[in-house]
Amino acid sequence: RTVQAHELDLAEGLARQTKLTREVHHRDKNNRQEIASLINFHARAAPSADAIAAYASIQRRVDALAVVHRNHFAEMEDHRGISLRAVIGELASNIRATSPEGSKLGIALEVEPFLVTQDNATAIAFLLTEIIELAIGISPAAQVRLSVREGDTATSAILRVSSPALI
Repeated sequence: RTVQAHELDLAEGLARQTKLTREVHHRDKNNRQEIASLINFHARAAPSADAIAAYASIQRRVDALAVVHRNHFAEMEDHRGISLRAVIGELASNIRATSPEGSKLGIALEVEPFLVTQDNATAIAFLLTEIIELAIGISPAAQVRLSVREGDTATSAILRVSSPALI
């Protein structure tokens, strides 16, 4: 009976913790949506095309974090890790959709399936966003190729970003 009571307490504690974790993720998502709304609000009132472009660039960085968070939350129940292929695919799609008007930005993906931690996914999302932002800044019609393949060991991967805009 003591063991059953202890197991019941543990199960109830886990249920409370899961509920609190979901609440924290929900609030975090709401906070990011508020930040995105504020950025959009200011972008609409921006006095110049350069200011509008700066707000769009900031928005893409906020979106990068949101992509990782959405994928982390989706994988939270399984504790498997975050699919790097899904993160990079969604990130590329968001960047294409928010690239400067008239831009012919192209992003080609070749990403093998890897599961990574949230910390790794966040770092990769920010790194790719910054590199693609640099390519867009150099050439709005930049063509970027992103690839991720198995590294030399079972726990490593090689991330490649190439673009004529980066030469």
